[in-house]
Amino acid sequence: MERYYAAVLLVFTDYKPRTHDIEDMGQQASKQHSDFLQVFPQTTDEEKRLFELLKKSYIEARYSKSFTVEKSELDYLSERVQLLKELTERICQEKIEELGNGS
Repeated sequence: MERYYAAVLLVFTDYKPRTHDIEDMGQQASKQHSDFLQVFPQTTDEEKRLFELLKKSYIEARYSKSFTVEKSELDYLSERVQLLKELTERICQEKIEELGNGS
């Protein structure tokens, strides 16, 4: 995930942030292209909870043997990351083509 956001920021701003904060990187990517707002919506309590779980998993999954994620949670988050991947590929390709055309 972090790599997708970093790619977007590099293509759009020629800057790769040194942060690992996926929430901050997602906000920065959304400023470059509004489609990124749909990747991790946080309009419901459940969406907010799942995004917090994702952020927590960045640390906990590596260092805590007791960290668990339910299959349904993992399925949802996997779908969202797949969407992020697809959006990143499409939007970055469009921007690169635009830059190549001198626009």
